[in-house]
Amino acid sequence: MLYRILYLGVFLSLIIACQEDVSYYPKIVNYRNIQIDSIEFERLELNLNGYESSYYGYSFVDDSCIYYVDKYYCRLFVFTKDGNLLFRELGQGRGPREVNCKRISGAIKCQDHELLVLGYTLDHYFFRSDFEKSRVFLLENNAAGTIYEKSDTYTTFYPNLEIKNSGNSLYYNVYSECDDFNFIDTPEKYYEMSRTLMQVNKDNGKVERFFCFYPPFYQNNIGSYNAFPSLNYAFDSAGNLYVAFEADSTIYMYEKDKYPIGAFGYMGRDMNRNYIPIVNWKKCSEIMYKERNTKGYFTSLFVSPVSQDVLRTYQKGEPLFNGGLQIYRKGVLIGDVKTPCVFKIKGYMPPYYYSDIIFDVENEKMYVYRFKII
Repeated sequence: MLYRILYLGVFLSLIIACQEDVSYYPKIVNYRNIQIDSIEFERLELNLNGYESSYYGYSFVDDSCIYYVDKYYCRLFVFTKDGNLLFRELGQGRGPREVNCKRISGAIKCQDHELLVLGYTLDHYFFRSDFEKSRVFLLENNAAGTIYEKSDTYTTFYPNLEIKNSGNSLYYNVYSECDDFNFIDTPEKYYEMSRTLMQVNKDNGKVERFFCFYPPFYQNNIGSYNAFPSLNYAFDSAGNLYVAFEADSTIYMYEKDKYPIGAFGYMGRDMNRNYIPIVNWKKCSEIMYKERNTKGYFTSLFVSPVSQDVLRTYQKGEPLFNGGLQIYRKGVLIGDVKTPCVFKIKGYMPPYYYSDIIFDVENEKMYVYRFKII
């Protein structure tokens, strides 16, 4: 009887831990069964048909089109799945079909087909499917809680900003440069207590919470990965959240957006991981910029809406300066292939997966890659 009571007590403790201690991470379980040795990548050039552009911005894909939002001109270009320009919309200004900001920090197509364009002061511009502006808001910060839970502590990670929509929430990857809480001055406390995702109410811009702690990989190697403090993440069709930190080989699966229930993943092939620690603010920007351009790290995460395969891209770093793509099926690595360049996966239009837009500013060209997984 005593053993039953003890067993029940341990079982209940584990349940409570999973429900309340969101810093909990499950055991990593890895399997590989390589079935895909190579993939054929098709390059599509996107022609703007004479429209002026900065050839720098953001792209995304829905079930029928490729979208490009110009960072500086605030224009939206819409292409067919084969790369042909359909039309141009929006622009910079105060009108009902314009964006009133000097430059854009991100853009996505929401699940309800609204277009969200984000400014650098986290000013949100929403447009209906007819491209009429429906509402504008700034984030409504939360003031309650500890320093680890307050809006004033965190900022969005602009070097690799990931905006996602799931249900009635928007999500952003964040980090802290707060004087009393950051990865250089207070690294032990930071990697133990910092959250990396912000959840915002899509209707009114109210910050609802910060969640997703750093995994043991970062906590056990304090300072080693300061140039790669962020994460990539994606939602599957059931609303479960997948998280992969930039320097960590592991992919963590969350039940919805509550707590991690699974962990799997391998390091990419030929990744240069000879990282230089960042130990002071004086050279932080310089070292971080160089590290992110010359070293290997994971760059994007995508869950197939059809097969539920988990796709993760990575940069190998010097001397190779190309990229890789991992494919996981039910947690098992079934492919790790070389990609023609470093890119992120932005969407799926049957039967192709599509990359983000690759910009050739010097020659005023841009293109995407698409590929099939059979």
